[in-house]
Amino acid sequence: MAAVIFSDVPPLGLGASPGSFGITKGSSDGTDDLRLEIKSLGTLQAIYDAQRIEVMGFAMYYDAYEANSSQITLGAVDTEKYEAPIVTYTQRTQREPIVFENLRTTIVIGDSNIRFPDSLRESVLLALNATSSGLEWYVNCETAEKLNFSLDFEFDDHVNITLTAKDLIGRVEERVGAQEDLGCKVFLDTLEDDGEFIPENAAAMYLGIPFMRVAYVWVDYQNNQTSVAKAKQRVANSNIVKIEKGGIKATLEKDNVGRGPIGNGTEEEPPSEVSDEHEPEDENNKLPIAAIAGGLVGGIAVLGVIGYLLFVWWKKKRQQLPEIPPVPMGQQLPEIPPVPMEELGGHEKFELDPGHKRSELPDVGQEGYHRELPADYEQPRELPGQPTLAELT
Repeated sequence: MAAVIFSDVPPLGLGASPGSFGITKGSSDGTDDLRLEIKSLGTLQAIYDAQRIEVMGFAMYYDAYEANSSQITLGAVDTEKYEAPIVTYTQRTQREPIVFENLRTTIVIGDSNIRFPDSLRESVLLALNATSSGLEWYVNCETAEKLNFSLDFEFDDHVNITLTAKDLIGRVEERVGAQEDLGCKVFLDTLEDDGEFIPENAAAMYLGIPFMRVAYVWVDYQNNQTSVAKAKQRVANSNIVKIEKGGIKATLEKDNVGRGPIGNGTEEEPPSEVSDEHEPEDENNKLPIAAIAGGLVGGIAVLGVIGYLLFVWWKKKRQQLPEIPPVPMGQQLPEIPPVPMEELGGHEKFELDPGHKRSELPDVGQEGYHRELPADYEQPRELPGQPTLAELT
């Protein structure tokens, strides 16, 4: 993405640009060229139609320039890749720029440059001590990285994102006869060709890949939302959370993960319904959903639901059991002698010592109980049919 010419990067069909698919006959080398360009939202729409994701959206994480570990998650966000909070802006229609204090701004995930108005662009180039080489601007890499320079972006008083000189430059090489080291290119461009992005909604500022390297962005075409958070760089951990139909705000509030204060830049969203009962965590929210570099993981959510139902059944069974009265303080339970057992037709016969002089259980071969038992009391008393632990004292 950093090269001067990056046309070899294939379109992914995630809403960045339109395209087509076909075969060009009769190329200059005598062969047929395969032309593959997916129409806008083509890949994302196909995955959504296959019911692999609940929301037609994706999250973009570029990471640092030299890290080379960019990530795209379809229908989900990776809460380990950004710092909470995350701010959400709702557009009234698709392809509408975000407005920051009357400054129309568009986040462009596929442009290698940040596009500023000419006055601001010239000020930045001057601060970086950049020199022109045709249409591009370059700086000395080591010198520029030590400059006390920054661009600060503030989103609804919740999210502050800062770009330093190191975020705006990258080492590139251009082949002109022999390969020549030009130092570091400044990824800053003019707005003269802004019509090629959104002709009907031209913005005053386009935030391309240099901004995306320090920001984590979620784009939701179904709910017309764009969410921005401060990105963590060089992070190996991952926690994928699937975005539900209600959008990122409702999903993160439900799971209470990776959210913090969530702002809305344009219009109010209806409050999400909160249940009084604690709902089990949806294991499906932890799956890597249709990641570009990964695959789908199935079955875990079903097992998790079954496990939860078994737990609820066991808990209800426990609540139905009678409580055993506590043992009075200062008393100890007597030791119960080992229980003799003998098999009798596939069953077991137990003879317990209840603590009386003789057992109330019939002897072997006896058909019934004794009608009268010798009493140890002055007055006749009815003996309990089945002693409990408390009655053995």
